[in-house]
Amino acid sequence: MKSIVSICIACAFAFGQGGTFQDIYPQGKKFPLGLYSIAGDKQKIEELKKDGWNFGQVYSFEKNKEAFLSLAKAAEISVMASIQIELEKELPKDKTIALISECAESENVLWWDMPEERRFWYSEEFDAVKNVFNWSREYDPYKRPCYMYIASQYIQEDIKHYLPYLDIIPSSVYTTYTMMPHAWVRWRNEETVNAIVKNGYEIGPNYLKGQKTPVAIIELFYEPTKDDVFPVAMGPQGAYHDFWQSIVSGAKGIIVFSLVHGTDPQSKYYKDIFTQNWQQYCKAAGEISGSENIGQAVLFGKKIDTIKTDIIDGCTRTPEFVPHGTKLPPISYPSVDTLAIEYEGYLYLIAVNSSESYAKACFSNIPKSVKTGRQLFSCRDKIIDINDAKFEHNFASLGVAIFKFNLN
Repeated sequence: MKSIVSICIACAFAFGQGGTFQDIYPQGKKFPLGLYSIAGDKQKIEELKKDGWNFGQVYSFEKNKEAFLSLAKAAEISVMASIQIELEKELPKDKTIALISECAESENVLWWDMPEERRFWYSEEFDAVKNVFNWSREYDPYKRPCYMYIASQYIQEDIKHYLPYLDIIPSSVYTTYTMMPHAWVRWRNEETVNAIVKNGYEIGPNYLKGQKTPVAIIELFYEPTKDDVFPVAMGPQGAYHDFWQSIVSGAKGIIVFSLVHGTDPQSKYYKDIFTQNWQQYCKAAGEISGSENIGQAVLFGKKIDTIKTDIIDGCTRTPEFVPHGTKLPPISYPSVDTLAIEYEGYLYLIAVNSSESYAKACFSNIPKSVKTGRQLFSCRDKIIDINDAKFEHNFASLGVAIFKFNLN
């Protein structure tokens, strides 16, 4: 993302019980909810924790290491380190190993974050990826996972080059920045998941045995044109949609880029929009990390592929699009996409309308033992009656619905 690269080998913050790397997936059980460019004091971080955010990142760690380590101890957060290097220069081995060794002493270190957007077709850049992976495995006694920011235009054939050296595989999902319809969120995340699976890897927490964790990086920033004209910002419905569509499409973690843009934009219009979008991200973060155990179901539940979705009224297809930065044929999906999971005696059904019009869906082949359920986070937890193993639901534009059924 920058011409001066932040390796951010240890700039993630992990909040919560004890605030250690053992808490958060894939090392632990908590659903990963992260923030780029996190800032603030202990009190501000405590406010973030209330909504479920449990780690973060800063680009200035190397210059302010002692301060961040002190904050980590006070706020029970994890801090990673950041090395700044010029793109054309080789990664300094001694300095990098020293930083890894030093930061590995802290139980608050979460993931090793490699130099961003290292291009696999340049040997010197790609060597940095390989080296950080190998050095972290050798000099970190806990062998924490490796992560690297990857640009949003990469297709499966590009992503496959990084799989041997990354444990956390990101999808950069910047809908308005790339001028893509919200249906693109599905393609972007599925492309990452397919790159993992089709190249012989499994999705799961055992990264030391080669399993991978796909995560989505969702948009909270603006990019004015060279004429200082601001593009149309994504609205709150789109923000909430992109969070949940990423989950439906396979993400096992969410990271927002970035908190600093969301809280300090350079125009009043963007401040208002980003405040609304940030509120929607916090709403979704609270839902997936809350008492309904949705995050645990997404991470550890059994995916159910037998439930059928039919669009019976309204918009049946998403807008057609050519994925950002590719020359692929145009793509369109059925308007409503679903993820069904069985977890600890419950059936969870997360459904997302990725069209920007009304759609009505019928969900059928519901397990026979299910008679009623709830639409979570709706008015008074709306009761859902199941008749003939099916039920119907009306979706607003970019609408999201989350259902929970007792299987016993």
